[in-house]
Amino acid sequence: MGSVLKKAQVLVVAMAAALATAVLVPGQAQAAETSFTFTGHGYGHGRGMSQYGAQGAALRGLNARQILDFYYPGTKQAQAAGQIRVQLSADTDGDTIVAHAPGMQLRWLSGGAATTLPAAGWWRLRAVGANTVVEMSSNARAWSSWATRPGVAELEAVGPLTLRTSSGDRHYRGALRQVGGDTVNVLGLETYLQGVVAKEMPASWKAAALQSQAIAARTYVVRLRQLNASRSYDTCDTTSCQVYGGQAAEVAATNNAIAATSGQIRTHGGSPALTQYSSSSGGHTVYGGVAYLPAQADPYDGFSGNPMHSWTKTVSAAVIGKAFPGIGAVTQVTVLTRSGGGEWGGRAAKVKVTGTRGSVSTTGSTMRSRLGLRSDWFTIGGAASMDSLTQQVQAGYRTLGGRKVLGRARGPVRAVGKGGFRVYTKGRVYWSPATGAVRVRGKGLRAYLRAGGPSGKLGFPTSASLRIRPVATLVFEHGQITVRRGKILIRH
Repeated sequence: MGSVLKKAQVLVVAMAAALATAVLVPGQAQAAETSFTFTGHGYGHGRGMSQYGAQGAALRGLNARQILDFYYPGTKQAQAAGQIRVQLSADTDGDTIVAHAPGMQLRWLSGGAATTLPAAGWWRLRAVGANTVVEMSSNARAWSSWATRPGVAELEAVGPLTLRTSSGDRHYRGALRQVGGDTVNVLGLETYLQGVVAKEMPASWKAAALQSQAIAARTYVVRLRQLNASRSYDTCDTTSCQVYGGQAAEVAATNNAIAATSGQIRTHGGSPALTQYSSSSGGHTVYGGVAYLPAQADPYDGFSGNPMHSWTKTVSAAVIGKAFPGIGAVTQVTVLTRSGGGEWGGRAAKVKVTGTRGSVSTTGSTMRSRLGLRSDWFTIGGAASMDSLTQQVQAGYRTLGGRKVLGRARGPVRAVGKGGFRVYTKGRVYWSPATGAVRVRGKGLRAYLRAGGPSGKLGFPTSASLRIRPVATLVFEHGQITVRRGKILIRH
């Protein structure tokens, strides 16, 4: 805060030991907030492996096995192989258009030998009811029918296939299949990973980090394959599953990491583990619902090369209001509960956004999504945030005499209006941007509470209270409470 604290003004109500005191802590009064500054840690959900943490660990000399032992404790190494079916999000328009390639074949999943296709410019698979219609074209515009048959069909060739999508041509290894309007890429597990690892982690990173990513990604998709066996695809190609870019995403360094860990996965209880990962844990991972995804301090995430470990973002009240419509102009953002673990008590679990026409309760995760924050591990700067409010009330408590004058706290700091308060055994400390920190106790406090406290007509107490024996006057934003020889007068 920087400013020198002025001498506190103290109002003593002359009613035996029952006292009411009002003090402004200079330097804490602030104008109404037009923006909120979010300061946070990490990027992503924070469960399982921190990708930046894996790099930090590799820089310290840990190998892939040691990195995975740390982020997925209690899992064991095992082997996996087979094929993976990937839904391609760029092509879900009902047909699959593929350029002719040497050795191209048509295969029906219902059985029978594959058919070698004649040379043509393009081939198209269309799902029509329970049938697949196979068509050919020289220009991918005018089509002629080549075959129609019940069931699902796929195209494959000796090398990669070129898929035409609305956003341009893309190249994929393996087979391309049309299933109910979706194009599905079917290929070997190790080949699939070649299109994943470099999309999930920079290929320039240490080999041990890339190998950790390869094993985590391999395990993750093998588990999805097991869970989605009855579906038409095992995984998607976006961040909802794992990012997969096909042949264009392949890089020599990540291919080497995949080859060095060929087939390796992590299991728990004999089944593929849920090897979740995110960009940066921020220094503390989040419990993932199973024993091998613990909430724990992460000593590897905070190295100097991690720009995601700590971050700051300022968001205007207007933007927050658009994200949470119907509550009017936003006046306060309150973190109500946290997950525990790490700075500020961990990630924001429950958050309240208050406006001039109402309020809404939401989750830290929803705040992150709607405001474009890097994670839900944040504190909020500005006079109207609960984290800042707690700091202001606690600073006022210390300045106003602390335990000697006010006693021990009897609960958390509570937000009300544009400020808040905390109850102590010998009174209360109120704080708002306009009034600063004020202590109120005794008969004056009881009268104030009967009048509705800061939510009533009086508003927050101020430092302008006076004592001229035998009269004591507590001054509020919108009125006064006068105590004279045991009688109390409230004026609005």
